[in-house]
Amino acid sequence: MPGDVLEYEIAIHNAETKLATEVDVDAALPQYTEFVAASEGGTWTGNGIRWNNLTVSPKGDRLLGLKLRIRSDAPIGTAVQFVANVKGHQGVDITEVAVASDVAPQTENATVLLRKSADRTEVRPGETITYTVYLRNTTDHEIQSLTVEDRLDLRYMQVVGGDAGAMQGDRIVWTIPALASSEDWQVRYTVRVAEGTPHGAELLNVVSVSGEGMENISLTQRVFTARISVVSTLPPAGAPLDLLFLLGSSIAALAPTVALRKRVR
Repeated sequence: MPGDVLEYEIAIHNAETKLATEVDVDAALPQYTEFVAASEGGTWTGNGIRWNNLTVSPKGDRLLGLKLRIRSDAPIGTAVQFVANVKGHQGVDITEVAVASDVAPQTENATVLLRKSADRTEVRPGETITYTVYLRNTTDHEIQSLTVEDRLDLRYMQVVGGDAGAMQGDRIVWTIPALASSEDWQVRYTVRVAEGTPHGAELLNVVSVSGEGMENISLTQRVFTARISVVSTLPPAGAPLDLLFLLGSSIAALAPTVALRKRVR
């Protein structure tokens, strides 16, 4: 909600057996957020947060903490897209600003975690995007007859592979007979962006879940929106192979190069 503080944890994992040096990390300040604090020497640059000349031990991890506040003038429904970059690798989190009735569940344990992630934040016409849809039952009871629907913009997107469900018009539909308490479920699928997709177009995907036993679960926990921008050219990555950058979520299994843990309070 407006005024809430988002806490991110950026995890950098060195996949090599030698020390990683001169590791710089940049995180842009998303629209409608304010910088609060950063750990591990992170500094505010005026339009983002930067960590300079970090080292990561062989086969080791380096965790960077960051706090941002949602501004009071953030419109309801705004998607706050947080992006962090290191050595050509990029990680993304999208958080939607909502009203109190959507953010707070009606009962203490009535929350279902639904998330969708992509292996990139920008794409060129003709390229592919791999999505991961993740669902976890965090209630104290079993949920039955679940339906997961993922709406696609078929003007610009075509499903080309992965764990695709049944296509029904402009959406992919998966059915889950039951999901026990603390049980999770996920699928991955790939779409191709049409060659004629205009530069600057925004590809929106809205995934939702419904089922028996979800009557007291708030809308925010049952609907998730992902956005990817289309560009005509992408900057060269120039990324060395000795460093694996992770930006994901503790509640979702994201892409292999993508661990960000986020808390709202």
